[in-house]
Amino acid sequence: MKKEEKATEPPRKSSKTGTVKEGIVIQEAEKIYNIEHIETANFGFVASDKVFNQVLTKELLLAIRPYHKDVDDFIKKIPKKFSDTWEVEKTYSNQAKSLIEEHFVWVLGWQLRRLFAIGNKTASPEQTDDYLDQCLLTFKLTLQLINFSLLSQLWDIFKVKKKSLASDKSVIDPIFSSEVELRPDQLVACMAALLNAFLKDKITLPFKELKNPKELADPKGSFLNACKGLDEIREIYSQSKHKPEHCFIAEEHLATVLTSVAFLSNYQLVSMKKIEYEWPRNNDPRYIRDFNIL
Repeated sequence: MKKEEKATEPPRKSSKTGTVKEGIVIQEAEKIYNIEHIETANFGFVASDKVFNQVLTKELLLAIRPYHKDVDDFIKKIPKKFSDTWEVEKTYSNQAKSLIEEHFVWVLGWQLRRLFAIGNKTASPEQTDDYLDQCLLTFKLTLQLINFSLLSQLWDIFKVKKKSLASDKSVIDPIFSSEVELRPDQLVACMAALLNAFLKDKITLPFKELKNPKELADPKGSFLNACKGLDEIREIYSQSKHKPEHCFIAEEHLATVLTSVAFLSNYQLVSMKKIEYEWPRNNDPRYIRDFNIL
């Protein structure tokens, strides 16, 4: 059994109470991540079951608040005592997670449900593996969903107008021609190219809530920086060099990605089975749509 080594920083005094509290600071390149609410930890496991998903839960719930009245009502009803720290209280954090799972478009809501469940497991190397794997899967599916939505919109327009794409086609071609699943960095490049095509041709985006698509396509913006960070963690994970602290970094990056596209909580994913046209003798004509809400 590997010997446990406690990783701490010098005790810090609270300016209000004068009590001593330990914390952990993680540095990745030039970035420093301060992980709060951890009493003790080591690089074999995390000793608190409240660590994972606290940042993600709080940021996502606040991000989808403008789109859902029940989320707004929930936040307003949190007692003032917990207004700034509700994410560390199970009573409120569990309700918040349920709201996030319910409102995010199905393919992402389901992945977030699994991520939250993994965060509640007993701390272990297996939990670290599962958590990172699920973060990366949620990230990849988010990129795929955005790309396919953008491509669908372009297809509907270009098949009528017979236009050429005002962007680098070589970046987008792999979506159609690749015989293997695209890596996240390729999906990010495709998304940026597609967004630039929308901007150059002044095409209406499929997401009316996305007021400034330049933010998602900006190489120096928070969205693409978070995507780059997750892709770097993917490389570390693929080489089995990951540690529990990478989970916290991945969580922060994933929170940035999903809050940037929080409008996806305002949509449903529908599988259209068939559309029929009907014109009864004594009634107006109509379309009959047979579809499933996923």
